[in-house]
Amino acid sequence: MEIYLVRHTKPLIENDVCYGQTDVPVDEIIFESQATNILAALPMNIDVIFSSPLQRCSLLASFINEHQYHNAAIEYSDLLKEVHFGDWENTKWNDINQKTLPLWMEDFVTKKPPNGESFIHLHQRTKYFLDNLGKQPYPAIAIITHAGIIRSLTCHIQKIELANAFSINCKYGSVSKLLFK
Repeated sequence: MEIYLVRHTKPLIENDVCYGQTDVPVDEIIFESQATNILAALPMNIDVIFSSPLQRCSLLASFINEHQYHNAAIEYSDLLKEVHFGDWENTKWNDINQKTLPLWMEDFVTKKPPNGESFIHLHQRTKYFLDNLGKQPYPAIAIITHAGIIRSLTCHIQKIELANAFSINCKYGSVSKLLFK
């Protein structure tokens, strides 16, 4: 199965804000140009589009379907939401407790923000999604999601240690292809 991992376009939020599962809108000024570039990077045939239900992904999934895959189904899954940053959601990174933040950054894989989830928990969600996906007969799919999910899926499929997840480049509007058996 070919999996096309698509990171959502730039959201309408300041660059220094931790927003995880906060449902922020897209930056409408650049949305269409980024979405058009995504279309050009995707193949002509996709069997189904999976998407995070957060609007920065769902809007892109609808755009892609409307402009290129008129017959593809869109399936929304909470499993594809970004990591939940708990008490840090919608907070500027510099305003997060500067004693707690470095401890999390040293071991983001197993440590979680207060009332949030760890990267290993997000990874368990993505593995569960992949396990269910593996039972489907789709030759090619698109997954419209977030950097954390893309990094987790890539780590799992390419057997990369989770601690190295941030070495995987994930720019807004990026498209990457993985083969999944």
